[in-house]
Amino acid sequence: PEYDPQANGAAESAVKAWKGMYRTQKSSLESSIAMKVPVRHPLTAWIVKWAGDVLVWQLKGHDGLTPYQRIRGKPLHTRLAALGEMVRFKIRSREPLPADGDRWHDGVFLGIDRRTGQYIVNGTDGIKHARTILRLPDSEKWKCDAVEKVRATPYTLYQPSEPAVSFRDPAPLPGV
Repeated sequence: PEYDPQANGAAESAVKAWKGMYRTQKSSLESSIAMKVPVRHPLTAWIVKWAGDVLVWQLKGHDGLTPYQRIRGKPLHTRLAALGEMVRFKIRSREPLPADGDRWHDGVFLGIDRRTGQYIVNGTDGIKHARTILRLPDSEKWKCDAVEKVRATPYTLYQPSEPAVSFRDPAPLPGV
């Protein structure tokens, strides 16, 4: 029957799997940084997104394929880091070099952009997209102060730019 939760078995089990992955990811991050992540912190939105992404990329179904493999026809070959882990990322060549002249910087790993396949990293000057990351040794992976500095959410990542066209009063017609 309509609106009966028992009739939505696949949807209910998907929600159950996602909730379990969310709790696992949040608990793992909290134990790694030895602090609790507040519910209203922007990192919570990243955990929500990451939990769904991990299920799509890693959870195999009854046919032995992941949802990603069913959609794309090939397995995910991108190397994954843990959410909130400190990584070194390489600034893209089209971006200007910083004052120190180094292309490699430290940042907090936040996920992977589904459209471009680039890594999303929170650097010292905000969210950056990188094609290349390097994982750090275990002793340098987890820094609570760096994780606390995350201010963007996946929903505020792409702020619309100011329009290039502006409206003006019409010019007076000659002879009128």
